[in-house]
Amino acid sequence: MTTKVNQNQVKGFYSATDYGVVGNGTTPDDDALEAAFAAAAGHTLRIYGTPLITRALTISSPFKMVFDGTMNSSGTLGSYFIKKSTLATTALRIIAPGFVAEGGGMICQAGNAGDGIRIAAQQAYWSNMYVSGAGQDGIRLGNDSGTDVIFGITLENPSSFGNGRHGIHVYDYGNEGNDHVLMSPLCQSNTQDGIRFTKSNSGGGGNLLIENMHCQANTGYGYFDDGGSRNTCILGDSEQNTAGDVYIAAACGGALLWNLGVSTAITNLSSSTTVLNSLLTDGAAEFPIVKFGKIIKSGEATAIEGTIAASATATITLTGFGTNGGAVLITAGAVGYGASSGTGQALFLYGPLGGGTAVGGTTISRTNTGNITISTMAAGVFTIANADATNIARFAVSAVGAINSSTTTRLTFTVT
Repeated sequence: MTTKVNQNQVKGFYSATDYGVVGNGTTPDDDALEAAFAAAAGHTLRIYGTPLITRALTISSPFKMVFDGTMNSSGTLGSYFIKKSTLATTALRIIAPGFVAEGGGMICQAGNAGDGIRIAAQQAYWSNMYVSGAGQDGIRLGNDSGTDVIFGITLENPSSFGNGRHGIHVYDYGNEGNDHVLMSPLCQSNTQDGIRFTKSNSGGGGNLLIENMHCQANTGYGYFDDGGSRNTCILGDSEQNTAGDVYIAAACGGALLWNLGVSTAITNLSSSTTVLNSLLTDGAAEFPIVKFGKIIKSGEATAIEGTIAASATATITLTGFGTNGGAVLITAGAVGYGASSGTGQALFLYGPLGGGTAVGGTTISRTNTGNITISTMAAGVFTIANADATNIARFAVSAVGAINSSTTTRLTFTVT
């Protein structure tokens, strides 16, 4: 009796073509793909060509899926799935914990409805994926029903273009989407938002890290958070989006915007949002002053920086510097884009280094030559005003605790 040996499996991987996948983009490959997904459980499955998906498919067993070649924005290189124009639901749903994929993605034919790829699996990972043309979300993270909590999804170098709703949508229906990571996401020309974080049906929220984000030319926002996040950290750039570049609802638990690009327009920030190392333009709607809070031990030093919207003010409140010592240096300058911008600067030094009575005013000052002014409202309270009606202003606060104070002394300052 002779046993036929699958040479691909001998080489350590399964091939979708061995299960009947044609991959010519016109012949339906649904049944063959399902067979290949089931057979590859716990192994590596290679995808060749452009398999056509005409009905909703689900991956329920973990394996590693590797697409042949390299995918790009035009879809002319490498292998990928094609979603048929008549398919009105999510084309591919992944619920297998630990699922891994490399390359590929999905191009959706005009006329389709529903999402492109939905990942609702714990600790799932997909690198270098590309999705375009989905009727709703290009990439969706989270369950569409039930109460399970989905956590730990990582997308590395995902691209999502020209979808009917959002490029990447974090939305876990039942409870909360937790601890997801988007590394170098590129979301452009989507009908609504580039990246959207939506709170769950139960009102819960989760954590999200976005590194090296680039969201551009979306009809909605570049990044929009309706209050679904508990903690969010965003690094990157968002620009030329119609509704605005960044929107973070007041209900968000906390957000850190770090190293955002110079064209980023903020249209709303929650009171718990912190902006660091970012050059921003003010949006058409609300731009609250970023809030900071610092506690300085005796002998310690710290510094923060922030931005002030055009025609807005920021208030710096110091606590403990009058009776416990310590000193604060406040600097501010215009940050604009014209030839005459960046000339405004003012310096204030507050508080005695050795403790004692609050100064209540400035001991060192320099007259500003631009639109930025710093004034003393009362002992330990300062106002920074930006008289420029077009450009934002940038300021910094540096502080040091009194060296001869008790180690339990706490000097605090906040910016609102």
